[in-house]
Amino acid sequence: MWQDMMNMFMAWMHQMGWQMPMMPMMPMM
Repeated sequence: MWQDMMNMFMAWMHQMGWQMPMMPMMPMM
């Protein structure tokens, strides 16, 4: 479930067009 949310978040970010160098949630993966 957590991975699914992350996947959706990543897809949304890519759609928006911003490429953040590092997300604060990354280490929680």
